[in-house]
Amino acid sequence: MKLVFGIALLLLPSIVCSQTMWGGTRAGMSPDEFLSAYPQAVDAGEALRESTESSAYYVLDNVEFEGGSFEGRFFFKENGLEAVNLSFNSRDAQEVAAMSLKLLNSFIAMHGRPPGQEKLESPFVTSHIFTWEVDGVEVELGHMAAGRVHSVDVRYVDKR
Repeated sequence: MKLVFGIALLLLPSIVCSQTMWGGTRAGMSPDEFLSAYPQAVDAGEALRESTESSAYYVLDNVEFEGGSFEGRFFFKENGLEAVNLSFNSRDAQEVAAMSLKLLNSFIAMHGRPPGQEKLESPFVTSHIFTWEVDGVEVELGHMAAGRVHSVDVRYVDKR
């Protein structure tokens, strides 16, 4: 019994480090593991790495997510993958509002209503952010309406 408990304690860090973020990505995965899964990802460059205080920063175009095409940004710190941002941009406000509503309904089905958001009446007329905490990963759905450009952003951030 002590041996089983000891093995479980040794494996705990690897279990804790594998919270799912987006797609096949996991919190804490290395840049090499990420590039093995997504070889088409492009290094964002030193200037962007420094501005985000990331040890590695990759961009992935045309990420399919919930029927839309998003731009993916993947941020790594010394302890591995820390954040994933997926962005859907359009000048068509109705297209963005429809995608926002689709994502909100999907996230509510998976994670329940966001805390403090019991009433969701026309949430995407203006800018709005919804946040869930899921197994140590913060999941954020944001809708931005700024002038003629509208966007939907989904963020996964490792909070451990």
